[in-house]
Amino acid sequence: MTMTQKSIAGEPNDQDIEVGGLRVENLHLERAGIELQPSLAFAIAPGESIALMGPNGAGKTSLLRVLAGIARARFGDITVKGVDACEDPEGYRAHVAMVGHAVAMKPALSLRDNLAFWYRYFRRKSIDQDEFDTALEAVGLAALADVNVGVFSAGQRQRAQLARLLVTNASLWLLDEPTTALDTRSIERLAEIVETHRAAGGMVLTATHQTLPYPVDRQIILESGRL
Repeated sequence: MTMTQKSIAGEPNDQDIEVGGLRVENLHLERAGIELQPSLAFAIAPGESIALMGPNGAGKTSLLRVLAGIARARFGDITVKGVDACEDPEGYRAHVAMVGHAVAMKPALSLRDNLAFWYRYFRRKSIDQDEFDTALEAVGLAALADVNVGVFSAGQRQRAQLARLLVTNASLWLLDEPTTALDTRSIERLAEIVETHRAAGGMVLTATHQTLPYPVDRQIILESGRL
């Protein structure tokens, strides 16, 4: 099992990574006791967009879950913006947000109430209404702000997850097949959101089998020999 990297726009600068980037070293990834990847090492600099690719079972989603602090690796070191995921897990998670297959919102609550929870969870402060409204407009859901998420279509739920990214103000976005269920206009919105995030120094790691609607600087390819 191996990992390869294909550079499109140069390698990240070490100083940039130490100040505001992500560094992964000697990460041993497993699922259900089965080793997926023996020793992962890579870095993402501020402003970079990375595509995470590989066959089913190679560990793409498992890696994102570990980086998000949702799951644990067997061992290894992960830091983002200089914060160690093991030494300061709460401080680490404040810098990282993930959009995956599970919608991290309560269906019985409105979109506004769900987003308010995540805003306060990540930022530990009162809601800035202008930022809140901007996030809803960016994903085209302002008209549904007070509707319960449980009645949303699949595409609307995916857009709601993108709004959640925006209100968190996290530096590192972990996206697992983010175009799933999105129509053409919503995919355009996704590209605009990602590019705005990168322009502000944010990082994006996207697990995908598809061509992405936004540029990537490098590809990280996980290859599996067991699953």
